[in-house]
Amino acid sequence: MTGMADDLRLWAEVSQGLVSGFLRWQLKKGYSVGSVNVRLSTVQTYTRLAAKAGHLPTKGDHDDPHDLGPGRNIDERREVSRVGHKKVEPVAISPSHIALIKSRLRELAREGDSLTVRVCLLFCLLADHGLRCSEVAALAGTSIDL
Repeated sequence: MTGMADDLRLWAEVSQGLVSGFLRWQLKKGYSVGSVNVRLSTVQTYTRLAAKAGHLPTKGDHDDPHDLGPGRNIDERREVSRVGHKKVEPVAISPSHIALIKSRLRELAREGDSLTVRVCLLFCLLADHGLRCSEVAALAGTSIDL
């Protein structure tokens, strides 16, 4: 079906079984759990909008589309665990590489590139303080004592 982003009435044709089948198909094809979750979130957003617009029922007994069995370590049980050339594990960056990256970012920041100044700050927060991306994203300008 096409045009589902523009015409919420089309979502009335989408059933829980169809969504569950779509999720199982993605896992069978080797899509990462993160990619599957992004697509599920998109489907959920549009179904909520369609329900608010009166095109889908808002109450009733529905199966949970997340109910695909235990999700922990799901890649270990799948024949194909990745599509494409994405890496499974993060790449470790040595302290010497971190120093080299920071040095280059500081050089570029001194040239006056405001975007590089921001990238340098973010890199230092991640590398020097061990913050996770979600923790850095949650910071406000007032969170940092200059």
